[in-house]
Amino acid sequence: MALGSILLLGIVFAAYSPALRGTFLWDDHGHVPDRSGFYTLSGLSQIWRQPGYTQQYYPLTFTTVWLAHHLWGVHPLGYHALTVLFHGFNAILLFLLLDGLGCPGSWWGALLFALHPVEVESVAWISEIKNTQSTLFYLSALTLYLRSSDRGGWKTYLLAFAIYLGALASKTVACTWPAVVLVLVWYRNGRVCRKEFFRLSPFFGVGVLMALVTAGFEEKILGAIGPAWEFTGLERICLAGRAFWFYIGKLFRPYPLIFNYPLWDVHRVGPADAFRVLAVMMSYGVLWKGRRRWGNGPFAAFAIFGIGLSPALGFVNFYPMRYSFVADHFQYQAGISLMALAAAGVCRLLRGGSNRLLPPAVFGLLAAGLGGMTWHYAHAYRDPEALYKDVLSKNPASMMALESLAAYLVENNRIAEARAYLREAEQLHPQDIYAQTALAHLRILCDQDYQGAIPSFERASREIGRFPVMHSTQMAAYYFHAVLAEAYFQTRRYPEAKAELQDLLLLLPPLTARAYYDTSPSAMTAASRRIHDRLATVLALEGNFKAANAHRQWVLDHMTDGVRR
Repeated sequence: MALGSILLLGIVFAAYSPALRGTFLWDDHGHVPDRSGFYTLSGLSQIWRQPGYTQQYYPLTFTTVWLAHHLWGVHPLGYHALTVLFHGFNAILLFLLLDGLGCPGSWWGALLFALHPVEVESVAWISEIKNTQSTLFYLSALTLYLRSSDRGGWKTYLLAFAIYLGALASKTVACTWPAVVLVLVWYRNGRVCRKEFFRLSPFFGVGVLMALVTAGFEEKILGAIGPAWEFTGLERICLAGRAFWFYIGKLFRPYPLIFNYPLWDVHRVGPADAFRVLAVMMSYGVLWKGRRRWGNGPFAAFAIFGIGLSPALGFVNFYPMRYSFVADHFQYQAGISLMALAAAGVCRLLRGGSNRLLPPAVFGLLAAGLGGMTWHYAHAYRDPEALYKDVLSKNPASMMALESLAAYLVENNRIAEARAYLREAEQLHPQDIYAQTALAHLRILCDQDYQGAIPSFERASREIGRFPVMHSTQMAAYYFHAVLAEAYFQTRRYPEAKAELQDLLLLLPPLTARAYYDTSPSAMTAASRRIHDRLATVLALEGNFKAANAHRQWVLDHMTDGVRR
């Protein structure tokens, strides 16, 4: 068993070796923050005590990042190595768990999980360290809880509960854990007694609580609310049916794998949608009826798969739905059960053969194919340009890839290429205010075309005001008004510039209350100084010297390095 575990870990590092050379990608700035004060003891305290201090309230994940930063700083190699290590440990824990459950082909099932290319997004993308870390605690808690259920003893039970809290504090998709335990207990015993429900009640309680906290964050902090997230109950049910079969399809045919899949039009409900939902229900019915013939395993595996996927099927809003309803990392935990089922099924089919080398040969070929796909796909995660171009080669209309690639090119002073991608984004998504304003801002940076940029930013400022007030929309509104104020100033439209600058002063206090992004007191004071300074200039040009001097005095009074006096 020790040799098998070491072998799994080595295979994982070999398959993911291209990812170790990768850099930071989309959204990684939110998970490895580069802002003042975050990596101090005070910052560590805020991670746990102040929801909103981090992008999502996953305090244990951000504590891991905090500790890692003190070991190797912001070098991406350390973070990549850590998440690959977590994935290797997860494969080992899965092997031990399946072996303890008496599943045929337990090592082969763990190998499929270790090498399946659908897991690349979770392992090669630093942001998803929350996924690999949460699963590490998730599988550990499962193993301990089942042991306590078999042998009794409160110490093991309480340890399992503590580790489950670690899984939730890493990523709250682990809230499905108690339901998965019930399925595993039924799988082993054929029934679930009342005592088991009583033992699991604390797990259910804290899981539901953390799920509600995360759902609130998705809406109020990340901005998962508004027209892009408004669906009827029927549309959500049909979306869930489509997503369910999509994820199964990616497990059995992992091509093409895309960081950002096409955004489905779920408002058009048709017969195909009804058929998918009906097929889900019929599949569970057939597996339930076939227990005597096939055993409890197939139904249990599909039940765990459905339970694990439930947070990502569209019944609740989450921010990535703006770009796509599905993502590979959503099934990192859920897909484990079907991989284990596939391995067990192949072992049972080949068990009766006379050639004992046939099962290893079959799994060896399968592992070689999957491992090769994983190694190849991991190269797409080496840098932002490679990733976004890989997305566009498979999903040319990806708004996320077009806008993000353009921003990356601007940062690297490749303006002509950026302009081409932004124009394409504007043509494909004419209603997207972010694509329009990005192109307009590029006109300002390259051509000093303030006049041409004004219409786009005026429209964006109007539309953002229709969205519910939350941190993400407040940040966007601040950006739109700031650029618009400067554009008005440069085109000598001083009354409009003054109005925009006054609006900016009103937008700053709500942002100061949020620590996500760098809205520290020093950063906010610096922003205020810039606004007051520009407002003083505008007022002086209008002849209102008394008001202008008041704003200049404010700037002088706040020239210190940090907090306002």
